[in-house]
Amino acid sequence: MRKLLLAKTVVLPDQLLTPGAVLIEDNVILKVGNCLDDEVVDERIDFEDAVISPGFFDLHIHGCMGQLTEDGPEAIIHLSNYLPTTGTTSFLATAMTQKGLVNAEKAMSMPQKSQIKGIHMEGPFLSPRNMEAADKSLVKPSLEALDDLLNLSDHIVMMGLGVEQSGAKEVILKLKEMGIVASCAHTKATYDEIVEAQKWGLTHGTHLYNVMTGLHHRRPGAVGAILTSDDMTTELICDGVHIHPAAIDVAIKCMGFDRIAMITDMTLGGIPDGDYDNGTYQVQVRDNIARFKGIDPDADHAIAGSTRPMLSGIKTVCELGVPLYQAVRMATLTPARIVHMDDRFGSLEVGKDADIVVFTKDYQTIMTMIQGNIVYRRNS
Repeated sequence: MRKLLLAKTVVLPDQLLTPGAVLIEDNVILKVGNCLDDEVVDERIDFEDAVISPGFFDLHIHGCMGQLTEDGPEAIIHLSNYLPTTGTTSFLATAMTQKGLVNAEKAMSMPQKSQIKGIHMEGPFLSPRNMEAADKSLVKPSLEALDDLLNLSDHIVMMGLGVEQSGAKEVILKLKEMGIVASCAHTKATYDEIVEAQKWGLTHGTHLYNVMTGLHHRRPGAVGAILTSDDMTTELICDGVHIHPAAIDVAIKCMGFDRIAMITDMTLGGIPDGDYDNGTYQVQVRDNIARFKGIDPDADHAIAGSTRPMLSGIKTVCELGVPLYQAVRMATLTPARIVHMDDRFGSLEVGKDADIVVFTKDYQTIMTMIQGNIVYRRNS
């Protein structure tokens, strides 16, 4: 079956087509151009003033509406069903613990809307934060502990760790051997320790600026090491809460759009303001911002994950003066490249999966398509 999608704007990796059209046959993209009206199609949908974009790919997302990977495979499927309403068509199920890994592995074999492309193990090899609830699930990095995780799943594509800890070198070397992206995450590492870890195979930084040693003029920290590296990639939570827009601007100017993946780090997306308790810790959501209850709101560890979808991040980046196609690339092709999946999806190119989001010029989702099937369409 052939579908023709038309709109005022179509987002390509290096430019905008105005106007633009995308021809889909079954589950793949057949043609992209300014005008494809001569094509014989079964369905023609004109979105007029809207934007046709590749579907978003979230490398780092824990759940939505307070249901997290650690809660069970059903929570991950709940997230998979929710994400098309936000324009995200694929994601890495992100886990902090062995229990979360088992849940993610189970979810991968269950029916999905937004597609689970693999598993991101943010934990458990993180540096302690001196927070009882957060620290009790941590594990010291070691080959034995890593093997325990690898024996549970062959879908891990990214793993984070506090690289300054003993045992980190051996773990990073093994991850490199396995083809798993090694990332510095929740780390107290110095600049020199990050630079040294790159020699072992460290290639990525988990949510740049957040829960890592910051940039000081005498202590450049993990942030300084990532920003000045010619090879590392990283993630940015661009919701306008986790990071000041000026800090986002600094990162983009240092690293460009092909080494920064926009992520949501979502935990409470789709949930209204209120107080929430999952039995381990309490969270307050106010003005669409989630913070741990009882912690100084200005502290570095106060924010309890994001509540805002990818389009919020694209809006934040575009308001810095960044062209739309570059902001979208951070949420689509760049994350796909970081985990070596860009041959399958991440851009509107011939032969790739027809994973598409259509959104308004004020960044609201109109329609989401996954492998040629419309899985979400706004009622009005």
